[in-house]
Amino acid sequence: MNESNLSFANGTLGVGDHYDIVDHYKTIARNLWLIAGFIILAVGVFGNCVSFIVLQTSYYRPHPTGLLLSILAVCDTLSLVTGLVRKWILELTENGYDVRSDSVVGCKLHAFLTYYSQTLGSWTIVVFTLDRTISVLLPLKSKQYFTYRRVLATWLLGAVVLASFYSQVFFIFSMATHVVAQDNGENDTYHVCNFLPYYFDINYNKVFYWVDLSLFSTLPFVAIASCNGVIIASLVKMRRAQQVIRATPGGGDKNKRRGTIILLMVVSLVFVLTTLPYALHFATYSYIPRSTAYAKAVDAIISVLVYLLYFSNNAINFLLYCVCAERFRIALKTSVCRAAVTPPSSMSQVSRVSRKRSGSNTCYTYVDLRHQSCRRPGTAQDICRNNSVLRTTVT
Repeated sequence: MNESNLSFANGTLGVGDHYDIVDHYKTIARNLWLIAGFIILAVGVFGNCVSFIVLQTSYYRPHPTGLLLSILAVCDTLSLVTGLVRKWILELTENGYDVRSDSVVGCKLHAFLTYYSQTLGSWTIVVFTLDRTISVLLPLKSKQYFTYRRVLATWLLGAVVLASFYSQVFFIFSMATHVVAQDNGENDTYHVCNFLPYYFDINYNKVFYWVDLSLFSTLPFVAIASCNGVIIASLVKMRRAQQVIRATPGGGDKNKRRGTIILLMVVSLVFVLTTLPYALHFATYSYIPRSTAYAKAVDAIISVLVYLLYFSNNAINFLLYCVCAERFRIALKTSVCRAAVTPPSSMSQVSRVSRKRSGSNTCYTYVDLRHQSCRRPGTAQDICRNNSVLRTTVT
């Protein structure tokens, strides 16, 4: 992904250009970064953290879906922290402080994490799509083919391949010194994290950006679109044979599969709509002339909108889960109830409390939040192992 700093301060005004319009556009672009960027960052980090916690519950933890969505939450958070925070600080500080410019190690590590986390998140969605495609095509054998361990092994293989490609960042990126001439005749010196001069000379930076764009957006887009097309075609055929599907042993999981497929479709559609403009903008960036300050100002606003649209893909998944996935909503409610109510840590604590209060007229009853009744045969108390609430009744 092309991360060139989009600046328009040194352009020359053409015919019809106005300084006040350029300044106004510059202000709009900066305010978009500061306000919209902060909202996306706050919502995204909070939502991804909550999603990760919910996905560790018993509703998702043993399933490949929970594994992949948990990994996606981590990748999205890392992408926001490394990518959006850097852009936000650049606009927040007066002199455009770049967190990559502190040290050579920080430059290399930050660049690697930025590129790697964004691409890894894209391919995590691809693995998730592939898993759901197989579950639709082979509903009776999908659990045999795509077990938890096999999904994890597949994802780890892709993660290692991507890490080996992006490991070259540690060798081709470093700190570089740039001297910029000002209008008053003085020169300002900037330390920038970028490609080493040798790789600029052989135009390897362009090759790297195109390969990165393919890995990050183009290839995942093709894979996701193809798998979704197969899923839609299969669902159309299944709809025509609903009676046959109900008769199969796997028919009981139909609603669960349907909910997961709907979630997949929405996540895939949002991924395409938020990343495709980003990819198209930077793929055509070097071919569009921007010789005037006005053209650079307009391009800066477009770039900000494209960036914010892309980062919203890393921030909106929690909301998508809440709207589209009933199982996620149930798991979220259960997690909130568990956090709001602290049950006794062991059954021995229940016995100690009962014995301590045995001489009073106070009755303690434990009621499970998830089940309608958890009375054990032969007991005078409702004692549950999960989600217990101590209810006191004075007689």
